[in-house]
Amino acid sequence: MGYSAFVMAGSSSKDLDDPLLIKAGVTNKALINLNNKPVIEYLLQAMDEAKSIDRILVIGLDQTDIQFKGKKTIEFIKITGDRVETVFTAMNYFAETQDDQDMIIQFTSDTPFFTGEIIDHCIEKMDITSNKDVYYGLITKEIFDKRFPNAHRSFRKLKEGIFAGADMNCFRIRTVLDNKEATRIFLENKKSLVKTIISFSPLFIVKYALGRLSINDIIKFFKVKFKSDVSPYFPQYAEAGMDLDYPEQIEAFEKDLNL
Repeated sequence: MGYSAFVMAGSSSKDLDDPLLIKAGVTNKALINLNNKPVIEYLLQAMDEAKSIDRILVIGLDQTDIQFKGKKTIEFIKITGDRVETVFTAMNYFAETQDDQDMIIQFTSDTPFFTGEIIDHCIEKMDITSNKDVYYGLITKEIFDKRFPNAHRSFRKLKEGIFAGADMNCFRIRTVLDNKEATRIFLENKKSLVKTIISFSPLFIVKYALGRLSINDIIKFFKVKFKSDVSPYFPQYAEAGMDLDYPEQIEAFEKDLNL
């Protein structure tokens, strides 16, 4: 079975002051050139090769913005707005032609280290048949350090270990459309999700300070507050969580992609 997937590739006016975009000389992160190729094209190549992806939607660009041509048809919606608006747009778009109980895979455009094999691996790790509402990737610091020593990534210490978030997640269409507040919290604070969650409860703050906040506590939080079943999955590839955020990463990424 293949899944529908979308790439968040939009930009907004607040991005114009981003040092990364200023250095790259573009106004949209998806179009930053790495070795003379827009960063999003590395991801699109991986999605095109992935056996588990059938349908690809790019939100935030026009077909004329990139040159990539693969085996699979790519659909485009050129809109501007923040990442939350992008996700709602994607879910409404898919809901018009698919069952609203379908699961949709989400990517960000600035992740050039994905391959078709890694995407298929992540979807297998999600175990989508378990019928959860959201699958959220967690990658251990140990895996990151082996592949990307001294990487510019945010890590959070939980009871089970130290993790960074993956850049490939999965949402049920209807769950997103029915739980906009939960979706906004999840997406606007993706890199500091734990920090955001502990702000809802003094007990969470104490648990986190003592190193006792668990993945199960986070699952229960979304279940109780938003009636959403969230399930973590654990990729064994650091590439699934390595995105382009800082100016100094441009040269490092180009060198790594050339190896």
